[in-house]
Amino acid sequence: MVIAKKLPKIFLESKYNTFLGIKVSRKLNKKAVVRNKIKRRIRHLIRIIVSDSSFKAIKFAMIIIPRKGFEEINFSHLNYELSKVILRNI
Repeated sequence: MVIAKKLPKIFLESKYNTFLGIKVSRKLNKKAVVRNKIKRRIRHLIRIIVSDSSFKAIKFAMIIIPRKGFEEINFSHLNYELSKVILRNI
């Protein structure tokens, strides 16, 4: 398990090519609109990171659980932090 600011990540071995799980708790925000926006941001970040790197042949499973304050962090900082953690652990 790898823990970063506002974004703990759990990496698991996978028999499938790639698995991404995103869990946004109601504790993070009561409004479904905000929770769905967070999920869309995470999915878009993963698409950017995977398209820029050579992750096509790597098998991994990843579960992302954002914490309080995640929606306030700007997109470029999230991109930097998530790519740093993924590249370090794969």
